[in-house]
Amino acid sequence: MQSPKQADCDTVEYWKNLAECYEQKVNDIQQELDEYTENSAQLEKELEASLGQVEKQNRDLEHQNQRLKNEIEMLKNKLERSQYETNALENELQALKIDKDKQAAYVRELEQKNDDLERGQRVISESVSCIETMLNEAYERNAVLENEVDEIENLRIKLQRANDEARDLKQELKVVERIPSSKKEEDENETTLTNGHLSNSTRNQVEIETQTSIMSPQKREINGNAMTPSARVSAINLVGDLLRKVGALESKLASCRGTVRPKEHSPNTTSEVNKDYRCVLKN
Repeated sequence: MQSPKQADCDTVEYWKNLAECYEQKVNDIQQELDEYTENSAQLEKELEASLGQVEKQNRDLEHQNQRLKNEIEMLKNKLERSQYETNALENELQALKIDKDKQAAYVRELEQKNDDLERGQRVISESVSCIETMLNEAYERNAVLENEVDEIENLRIKLQRANDEARDLKQELKVVERIPSSKKEEDENETTLTNGHLSNSTRNQVEIETQTSIMSPQKREINGNAMTPSARVSAINLVGDLLRKVGALESKLASCRGTVRPKEHSPNTTSEVNKDYRCVLKN
């Protein structure tokens, strides 16, 4: 059995050890608390820094979000405008397609009309060429007919002159017939008529005398100059020649009458020529 003093020492030792043990635990806990406090402060700082960064990022994201919202709104408006412009362009494109179809149909119609006009122009050109050819031929025929008309007019003038000459010769013959002639001269005249022609020198002389008598028949009647028998026979032969010439002129006029147009050789011209010829024959 232990004494009380020894028991007290053991109790003190026990409690001392227990106190040291608790002190050690307190120190450990305090150390852990300090470390925890330090770590907590450091962690708090880190958390505050992280929170600041997060808040900054959040603000940036909010700004970016707002900017994106604005951009989205702008893009929506732009999309609406683009859609409106697209619809307008589609309507314009449809109208242009319709106009293009109309223009194509109009172009085809114009090409058809152009082909028709070209064919008509070719036909007209051919017609104009034909008409020009006919016109040139008509001009040539007209020139020929004008020449024939001029020739007919000249023939009519010549016939009128022959008629005048025949009338003058008739007057000369009447004057000559009034003058008596000898029988010998008549025999010579009959012999000359039987032979059917006179010599060239005698004919020329008679023609000269006849022309002289034609130029002034009234003067010769007044003067009372008698015509020689040879001159009288020559005058008769000259009248026969004139009658033959008149017949030839009438034949030529008859042949020309079939070629000259009615307006250019009216029946009055031919009738006048025939009338003059009949007058010559009658005289």
